[in-house]
Amino acid sequence: MTEVETVLSMIAKELADTAKSSMPELQAGQLIKREWLEDGKYFREIKNGSHTSYICYDFKQRKCFKAKKMKGCVIIDMDC
Repeated sequence: MTEVETVLSMIAKELADTAKSSMPELQAGQLIKREWLEDGKYFREIKNGSHTSYICYDFKQRKCFKAKKMKGCVIIDMDC
């Protein structure tokens, strides 16, 4: 890995850690199914039995939001 790639990897990890620490803690029975970065937002898909929910951290606003999936897209719904 080049020096630039190493620095970019460190920055990405720091941003992900910032987003994760701002999200609400998982409740009993909840599991993180996946996490991803999209359009300046960090998303977390949470599975609780048969129910799936989404949490989003917006880096620009430095806020966490609940989100929902509609027609294959994850839509920001309300503040956490």
